[in-house]
Amino acid sequence: FSMRSFSAIQNSMLEKLYQTELTKRELKICLCIARYTYGFNQEYWHTSGKFISKSTGINTADVSRTFKSLSDRKIIITAKSKKFSFAVKLNSPDQWLDDIQNAKKETRKKSSENQSSNHVSIELPGIKGYNEIDVSEFYESA
Repeated sequence: FSMRSFSAIQNSMLEKLYQTELTKRELKICLCIARYTYGFNQEYWHTSGKFISKSTGINTADVSRTFKSLSDRKIIITAKSKKFSFAVKLNSPDQWLDDIQNAKKETRKKSSENQSSNHVSIELPGIKGYNEIDVSEFYESA
């Protein structure tokens, strides 16, 4: 174990991680995302559900469900990638929906407002080709 290798994570992010009600899987995935974003000084991590599964020991189907839960609560931001399955980052802690019930209500509200489309437009600064993703397709394939 070398002291030269470390991930500089903002204190506010660490505090929010341990203060938020997260399942064991959610916490493992958040820590994995932090490792590969903060650890490599990257805003987004380009990865796949299979890689996260191998890194965390969580089976791929559960990775997909956990990503949906974290995304619904605005803890993570994901976007489809051309070379990888997706790009992901931890959202700013002040954007997280701490209350699981409110997160579910907000997700249902958005779903009913956008019943004709599962597409979500997001902007990923400095990354070309990541503007629109089909959320349902991502979760089914991860």
